[in-house]
Amino acid sequence: MSSMPSPVRWRVARLMSAERVLRAGFVVYSLGVVCLYGTGRIATFQAAGMLVAPWALLLSLFRPSWLIVLLIATPPGLLAFVSPTLLSVPLLVALAGLTLLRGRTVEVRSAVLPLATLVMLTFLFEADVGPVAHLAAHELKTSLIYFTLLLLVSYHAVRVGELGIDALIRAILISSVGTLAIFIAQSGLNPRALIVSSEAAPDHPGLLFHRTHFGYFVVIPFCIGFAQLVLSRTSRGPRTSFWITVWTLVFLLLTGLSFTRGAWLSALLTVLLVGSMLRKRRYWLLVPLMALIVIVVPLTRERLLSDVSGGLGPAIATGELGTNRLELWRELVGEAASKMPWGGGLGFAFSFSPERLFGEQSFVIGDNPLVYPHNDFLYWTLEFGILGLVLWVSLWLLMIRAFRAVIRMQPPHNHPGYLFIGVLITFMVASLVDNLLFIRPLAERFFVVAGVILAFGALARERSTSISRASPSDHWRGSLHTERSL
Repeated sequence: MSSMPSPVRWRVARLMSAERVLRAGFVVYSLGVVCLYGTGRIATFQAAGMLVAPWALLLSLFRPSWLIVLLIATPPGLLAFVSPTLLSVPLLVALAGLTLLRGRTVEVRSAVLPLATLVMLTFLFEADVGPVAHLAAHELKTSLIYFTLLLLVSYHAVRVGELGIDALIRAILISSVGTLAIFIAQSGLNPRALIVSSEAAPDHPGLLFHRTHFGYFVVIPFCIGFAQLVLSRTSRGPRTSFWITVWTLVFLLLTGLSFTRGAWLSALLTVLLVGSMLRKRRYWLLVPLMALIVIVVPLTRERLLSDVSGGLGPAIATGELGTNRLELWRELVGEAASKMPWGGGLGFAFSFSPERLFGEQSFVIGDNPLVYPHNDFLYWTLEFGILGLVLWVSLWLLMIRAFRAVIRMQPPHNHPGYLFIGVLITFMVASLVDNLLFIRPLAERFFVVAGVILAFGALARERSTSISRASPSDHWRGSLHTERSL
C-alpha cells in the first residue's frame, strides 16, 4: 500500500475502514434478528428476509463485481421469480459503491447514452393502449432500467479492475450447467426428453420460458469454449485444459439437440469468424461437417427445412419463411410506416392482436395474448420511430467499435474480444430473428457482456493513446484475471 499514490491510498483506507465498521454493525444486527426469531416474535419468512437483505446490500456496496457474478451464475429459471425492480435495488447500491467509495464518476457518454435515452423515452412517450399492452409496456420499462444498471455496474467494475473476464466466463458456465442439471431432473433421466423439440421434453426446459430459449442459452458456452480452444493454438494464447474441450463438445451437442435454428446459425458463424480472425482456417472444416450432420439426420433436416418444404420462392411469397416471421415483419413494417417518423409510443408494439395482423390466432404462446415483433430493431421502430431505431443501432455500433479496439491490442490484452465473438454473434442473431429484449436470461447476459466489452474498449483506447487516468497495466491485470477474492 505504501507504493500507492496518496489519493489512492487514502481511498483504499477509507473503503477498508467503512467495510469493517458496517460488517461489525451487521453482525450485531443479525444476532438481534436471531434472538427475535428464537423468542417467536417474527416468522421464519420475515427472519430470512431480514437476514438476507442487509447482507446482500453490504455485498453490493463493497463487492459489486461479486453481485454481477452471482446474478449471472444463478440459473435463470430460479432468478425469474425475482422481479427486475427488486434486483435493481442492489445494483443501485453497487453503483453507489463504485462511485462514492472508489472515486469513479458514472459515465453516461458513449454507449450508455443511447440506452439512457431509450429509458427516458419510455417515460416521455406512452401510447394510449389497452390494459394488457399497458402492463407489458410497464414491465418493459422496469426491465430496461434493470438492464441499464447491469450495464453500468459491469462497465465500472471492469474499469476499476474488480470484475475479471475469467470470473464472468465461469459464472456463465456455472449458470448453463445449473440449467442443464434442472433440465435433466425435469426429464426424469429419459434420453428422448433431451431432444428439446420432442413430446417427451418438458415445456420449460431448465425452467426457461420457452423451448427455443434453451438453444440460445447452451450455444453461448460452446462459443466461449471454442474460442478458447482456438486461442490456445496461437502464439501467446492461453493454456487450455481437457475440461474446456469436454464442455465445448457437450454444449455443441446440446445446441444440436435444442432444435433452435438461431442457435445453430450462431454456432456456424462463430466457427467461421473465430477461425478467420485468428487465422486458423482449418477449423472451417467443421462448418461443412456440422451442416452435413444437420442435413443427414432426419429430425434435424426436418427442423431445418420445416418452412421451405414447398420451395424457397413460395415460402418467401407467402411469408412462411422463418416460421412465418416474414409475414409478421411485413405486417409490422406497414404499421411502423403508418406512425413515422416518431412511432406510436411505448406500448404501441403490444397493441396488435393476431386477428388484426393475420385474421387468425397465431404467433402467440399459451395464454399470452401478445404478438412479439421477433426483431428488436423493428420493435424500437414501432415504439419510437426513426429515433428508436437510431438509438438501438447506435448501441450496437458503439459495442462493435469497442470490440474492434480490443482485438487490435497485442496478446494477451486482445483475448477478451476473441472470447466474446460468438457471444456477441448469438446476441445479434437473437436480436434480429427473436426477442432478445424479452428473453430475460439472454438480455441479462447481453447487457453485462455489453458493459464488459465497452469497458475493455475504453481501456484499449486509453492504452493506445497513453492518456489513461491510472496505470493501464493495472487495469488489464485486474480485468484479464479473476480478482483474488473472487
